[in-house]
Amino acid sequence: MEVNSVLVKSFEKWLQTLGYAESTVYASIRFINDFFTWLNKQNITNLNQVTKSTITAYYKHLQTRKNKKQNHTHQTRNTKALQSLWQQLFRHKG
Repeated sequence: MEVNSVLVKSFEKWLQTLGYAESTVYASIRFINDFFTWLNKQNITNLNQVTKSTITAYYKHLQTRKNKKQNHTHQTRNTKALQSLWQQLFRHKG
């Protein structure tokens, strides 16, 4: 998914420009990549297909997935990363 890799790289540069710590940038990128991987498994290949119910399903997935951190802090960080991505994506919309 070429578009997603370009989007992730742009998001990474945006976070760095805002002065986020390297560890925060790294974690945010990891969370976003996890989200895109999950979207692909759901056969969602375009961000225009992402709806509120898609996000709700993803959060349920985070709460129930095996072999991954499921604590509240991890879920909150994941949520913040997605919120930041959406903010960056739609900052130019008028």
